[in-house]
Amino acid sequence: MRLKDDFILHNTGEDFVIIATGEATKNFNGIIKLNNMGGEIVGLLTTDISEEEIIKAIVEKYEVEYETAKEDILNLLDSLRKAGVILD
Repeated sequence: MRLKDDFILHNTGEDFVIIATGEATKNFNGIIKLNNMGGEIVGLLTTDISEEEIIKAIVEKYEVEYETAKEDILNLLDSLRKAGVILD
């Protein structure tokens, strides 16, 4: 999976936001605001990556429990799918 080409991730200095560009602006109006970890997860989506690879990267970097990270990451990915910003 990966972030669709018409969406960009921007670091505001305090948070991250996903912004639609190009053709995506016809169907998506607004922004998606993310905390730092959410921004890091979406940053991983700039290349083709699996859910499992994302979970492992976050668990390794933040030393969080696998099941907790998995639940939170899958919830975020589900929200991004519903918003139409990622490709599976």
